[in-house]
Amino acid sequence: MYDVYDVFGETAAERRTDEKGDLEVFLSGRFIRLLYVTEAAAGPKLIFTTGERRDGQPRSGLPARIHAYRPGRSVITGIPKTGKVYLNGMPVPVMETFDRGHQTVLLPKGYHLLEVR
Repeated sequence: MYDVYDVFGETAAERRTDEKGDLEVFLSGRFIRLLYVTEAAAGPKLIFTTGERRDGQPRSGLPARIHAYRPGRSVITGIPKTGKVYLNGMPVPVMETFDRGHQTVLLPKGYHLLEVR
């Protein structure tokens, strides 16, 4: 099982290899894709979309200082459902997506601190 993050398409999914052990990806009508592929981890992990960590730490784990490049399109997903999500010390609404065990947050543009309490 692999986690596949499409940087240009701003999507993330889990994919299995076929019976030969090959991981198949599709262009979906696009000429180029930039994919970030890792082995699926057992525990939750964060996926940063159109945002980047500002503290030099890996792209997973909380709390995270994040620079969001575009309002409403900067997405943080893979947040564990174990608590409430806070953005800059204030509770923030979350969305449920394809990954039922985790939460997703849309960020406004700018610098933010994301925490789960």
